[in-house]
Amino acid sequence: GVQLEEVVSASEKLSRASLDAADGNEALTKSFSKLGIDVDKFNKLSPDQRLVEIAKSLEAVADPAERAKLSFEILGKTSGALKIGLSELAKGNGELLGKSLNDIFSVSDSCLMSILFP
Repeated sequence: GVQLEEVVSASEKLSRASLDAADGNEALTKSFSKLGIDVDKFNKLSPDQRLVEIAKSLEAVADPAERAKLSFEILGKTSGALKIGLSELAKGNGELLGKSLNDIFSVSDSCLMSILFP
């Protein structure tokens, strides 16, 4: 199954990719464009909203090979581990690991804060 670390890692990779695309990385800009995603609007979404948006956009790609290619370009190697989870998000489940994405990112944020400010 999908591990919490994989969800957080994918979200971080997704954030970096979308910021790089907004900064002019042509390859990433093209990948987001192929998914019909406006990077400037996308970057204004919360981390959980970004994952849902990318999941829906990837699910809309009819060709499985193209979907896998775009997923890897944007999410890196975490894309393989999240394949089933992203599919569930695209279908409107809104959950990974049996928890809402909002709960996952709240836990992640609190863990990070406890590391930074023990």
